[in-house]
Amino acid sequence: RSQSGVTIVELLSGIALSALIGGIMVSSMFELTKASELGQAQQAVTVQIRAATLWLERDIARASSSNVPDPGSPLTTAQFDWTDEVGPHSCVYALTGTDLIRTCDSVPISVAKHLTGLQFTRSGQLVTVGFTATSPDLATKSESVSINLAMRSS
Repeated sequence: RSQSGVTIVELLSGIALSALIGGIMVSSMFELTKASELGQAQQAVTVQIRAATLWLERDIARASSSNVPDPGSPLTTAQFDWTDEVGPHSCVYALTGTDLIRTCDSVPISVAKHLTGLQFTRSGQLVTVGFTATSPDLATKSESVSINLAMRSS
């Protein structure tokens, strides 16, 4: 007579195979989550670099003078001045904690967050700005930037 059913060996083989597949799936999900977190951290750093660079490029390109010595020791705070059809303008950049604060015509705004090591140097009309942006979620993800921006001629 024929018997139907599974033997203990077949049952244990099925359980072992299921456990192996489940382990691979959990490991894959963990790696996918880790990759996603790294991607989000990189994106956060990039957003802060772009925000800081946008304002710095705009104001330094307009500036005809600055308190950054030419040449001289690096400054952690810089002032850029210009005059346009509206009148004279003055913008100061400084870190408050890890926020880059732009105070233009006495109105302060935070233009970027999670920055450290802000430095301004100058050679002629060329201003070099350096800083490090760090992810708020993953402190090990950071990027140092050094950008050269030209002031307009006086």
